[in-house]
Amino acid sequence: QELDGLLFVFPQTGPDASRNAAAVEPPLIAEIHDPALRRNWTKIIPAGVRDFPCGWDTMAENTLDPAHFCSAHHATLGNRYTDPGVYNYKPIGTIDREGGFALGGDMGMLEFRPPCLVKYHPDYAAMPFRGTVVISTYCVPTRPGWVRPLAVVLQDKDPDQEVTLAVRALSVFMGPVPVWLQHVLAPLVLHQDCGLLYGQHRTLHERGYRPRHEGSVPFEKLVFCPTTVDRGALTFRRWLREHAGGGVPWACEDELDAKGSVDIYDTWNAHTKNCQYCLDAYRNLEALKHLGGAVGAGALLAMPQGAERVEVVLASSAFVGIFHVFNSLFVRYETHHADTD
Repeated sequence: QELDGLLFVFPQTGPDASRNAAAVEPPLIAEIHDPALRRNWTKIIPAGVRDFPCGWDTMAENTLDPAHFCSAHHATLGNRYTDPGVYNYKPIGTIDREGGFALGGDMGMLEFRPPCLVKYHPDYAAMPFRGTVVISTYCVPTRPGWVRPLAVVLQDKDPDQEVTLAVRALSVFMGPVPVWLQHVLAPLVLHQDCGLLYGQHRTLHERGYRPRHEGSVPFEKLVFCPTTVDRGALTFRRWLREHAGGGVPWACEDELDAKGSVDIYDTWNAHTKNCQYCLDAYRNLEALKHLGGAVGAGALLAMPQGAERVEVVLASSAFVGIFHVFNSLFVRYETHHADTD
């Protein structure tokens, strides 16, 4: 079924597949469909599509941990130096197989809706949205160690909203900007997660966390979760264990790619070459870059020596340099937390 700009696939073939698929309710975002929750939503569906080299469960856990905004997204959505160090969270309602669970606390409300939808309603000092933003992420498993997160962002403008770094960042994505620009700027935030999640998923796997295998090391024995904001991650792992058999029953071997064989910061193969918006924009911007180089070369060859020729050559060189740096975002964007201050 195609719903909300997304394609929902029921993974079954055979004579009964259509009937079985029709009997399953897709995990839709209630704010879009429930009249009681409707507002004047501006939405991006989806906010860029790409595969990440980490498990779907690790990605879901990440989106269920609002405190990661303060550290993982330092200088874009949070501040590891000024954001408070402790946040409190508590369960809302019960945890069950079909409905998942919800948590509420100092940073807003979290919801997990099976099989793979996480919704976050941010509301704290750095992201003071007061119910006017819903960040919904479908953490779609594709193969062992890989996930395709489909982010759906809803916003209802609040005229009295305090302007923070996160509010400014969101306004770029939600504003009247081209789709390709939304996509190419997304790694500035998303790649801050890459190294952490890639390492976390591999570490858990290598230390024996394989929940569908007999003898798997319990998740709680491999992590240190001292505050109640960690309830999102712990409740999710509990839901997986008690209601979902521990994880995805892969048809292939549950083995990861060889360590170091994946370029986790690659954007060309992960997204650009498969996105017509970005591919067209990249080609056009590369053409502009080469045009700027041609202007500079023409000035060197055709203009007489003097200040005017120097100005043209310097201007064209700066033009080419700017486009070269910007266009590299379509190919690869690497970031390290130790270098971000």
